[in-house]
Amino acid sequence: MAGRHSTWLPFGWLGKKQGASSRNTTESEIVSLSDTTFQISIPACSLLEEVFQRVVRIIAYEDNDAAVIEVGLGGRIDSTNVVTSRVSVLTAVHLEHTEILGETRELIALEKAGIARPGIPFLHGPLAADAMGAVAARAVAEDFPIEEVRVADVVPAGKGIRFSTASGQVIEAGILGEHQAVNLGLAIRAVEVFLG
Repeated sequence: MAGRHSTWLPFGWLGKKQGASSRNTTESEIVSLSDTTFQISIPACSLLEEVFQRVVRIIAYEDNDAAVIEVGLGGRIDSTNVVTSRVSVLTAVHLEHTEILGETRELIALEKAGIARPGIPFLHGPLAADAMGAVAARAVAEDFPIEEVRVADVVPAGKGIRFSTASGQVIEAGILGEHQAVNLGLAIRAVEVFLG
């Protein structure tokens, strides 16, 4: 991605379109954009939904051709679900937020797979059988391709970890924990899919 500009925002990474101005958006411009709300009526908008609206406005202002947007909670009912992507990623399914997402891994996986779109690649990390079954059933019903991304040979390396991707690429990164190796492996694969 040499020659591209990126801007950091709490919701992810933005890559400027090639040939676009290389200047960063100033703090006062971000404040100004953040104070501008969409001209739509939302009866009960949560703070996260309001922040997401503002982030989308900044993304549009920055003329970016890529943004990494992390779902806040779940997927199907999350405000980020209004975004159409070129690749979707599910890192893991755990028994968390069960009062909102459901009492089982299967129900939680169905909610999280709600970010998927027909025809758009859906990448996921290793899933328990019940969660995998739910994702696979949704993929068939909604016609999207799924791909499990695994990493191997995760070992401590200096102040981080080293691991291998499925394609045999050896990655060393300054992050700790086997789950972070899976997350980074998913991120690498998502970029590969995005770039085609």
